[in-house]
Amino acid sequence: MIGLMLDYSGKEIFSGKKYLENLINQPVVSFSYPKGKYNQLIKKMVEKSGFIGARTIKQYQFSFPEDQWAMATTIHAGKQYRNIFQAGKFSKWHLSSWWKLHDWEFAAKELFDQVYKSGGIYHLWGHSWIINQLHEWGKLARVLNYISDRSGVYYVENKQILERRRR
Repeated sequence: MIGLMLDYSGKEIFSGKKYLENLINQPVVSFSYPKGKYNQLIKKMVEKSGFIGARTIKQYQFSFPEDQWAMATTIHAGKQYRNIFQAGKFSKWHLSSWWKLHDWEFAAKELFDQVYKSGGIYHLWGHSWIINQLHEWGKLARVLNYISDRSGVYYVENKQILERRRR
């Protein structure tokens, strides 16, 4: 991202990590780029701050991360307007399927089914304040219930994926 100016520094990243570790009394190993914005310099700052990897907001991804400093995700628990083209591609441009994918609950279940059938990594993420603001705790509960307790599925944290990648 040439010319992208970002509002955070290595000092802010490092001090934020230490603050969180003191607050929760355990290591914080994974970073999430604010608003998904990053560049090579920011990736280096995150690495030098002691994280083992970082997550982006890129969605509709199912594969093992190629770059531990730019891990993609599968779906965001929230409005899907940003993913209009990814949803279209996933639905094979079938209009009714594409339209249904705008509902993140439907999309989350469909994408989970894809990974469950074909293999890969399913990464659901979201912000509690958005879920609360939109009164979507029921949607989240239904999605978590849908994806839980499946045979052959390993439920892991980003940390475990990143540690496996480092081997």
